[in-house]
Amino acid sequence: MAPLDDSLQGGAKLIHEIEIFLGVFIGTGPFLIALAGVDLYGGSPSRYRLAATVVYVVGVVGVTALGNVPLNEGLAAVDATTMSPGTWQDYAEPWLRYNHARALAGAVASGLLTLALLHPAQGAS
Repeated sequence: MAPLDDSLQGGAKLIHEIEIFLGVFIGTGPFLIALAGVDLYGGSPSRYRLAATVVYVVGVVGVTALGNVPLNEGLAAVDATTMSPGTWQDYAEPWLRYNHARALAGAVASGLLTLALLHPAQGAS
């Protein structure tokens, strides 16, 4: 079981080393927040864009920070040579739930942003 566990731990570490991924993944939240601020300040906020911001920040960034990252850090702290199958199951089940939630939130946010582009008048309050 050690080679599989080593690769899982390595994958969790590798994602932190890919700067372009982290820049896009983490940078999207502040970008959407700034865009929402411009919308609100300009007096014509798009409900679609505001909803996309909330969905992305809470459902993607929030779930990642509060769910997936602590699980990844816990897995990284385990000695792969002594990891039991129960350790993996304790990690995988919640991680997959969080990952599905992130994927769904990202898809919903993308759909809302698409609606904001295609129908700006309907999305404005």
